[in-house]
Amino acid sequence: MITSIFSVSSLEYFANEIISTDPNKIIQIVRRDHVSGKRKTIQLPANKLERDSLLDEKLAIIVPNILGTGSPKGAKVWEEYNYLRKLRNDVVHMKAAQSNPRIRTETELDRESLFYRFLADTPSNWIGAAIRMIDFFAPSITKLSLDWLVSVKELQAEIE
Repeated sequence: MITSIFSVSSLEYFANEIISTDPNKIIQIVRRDHVSGKRKTIQLPANKLERDSLLDEKLAIIVPNILGTGSPKGAKVWEEYNYLRKLRNDVVHMKAAQSNPRIRTETELDRESLFYRFLADTPSNWIGAAIRMIDFFAPSITKLSLDWLVSVKELQAEIE
């Protein structure tokens, strides 16, 4: 449980670190208007986006915008991140159906409980998903030292 929470937290910290390298930079993003439901383009300073944006938006749009690189969305690393984020959300916002699925129909037989996912999966996979997401952006990072990433990847390789 803790590994999933810490892995997502490390991605949040990483994204915020990238965003804070130029806190006054104005970034253009597209968001859905809560009232009209229409998509609109807005411009906000990076420091406001650091506080007010969801991690998905930071990793898919804001960080790539700042680094001038492509988005991980649609890539395998994004699928791994989505699994990790959903797992973390299920832990933090646990519902009874996740801990004890109530099978009502035959189609629900394959639904895995949260406990099953914890016992059947390997926590190093969750750490690896976070490392691979950070590594996705590494070639574009010039303002921060990522020396620690090499060591983390070596440790991860030993675990796997």
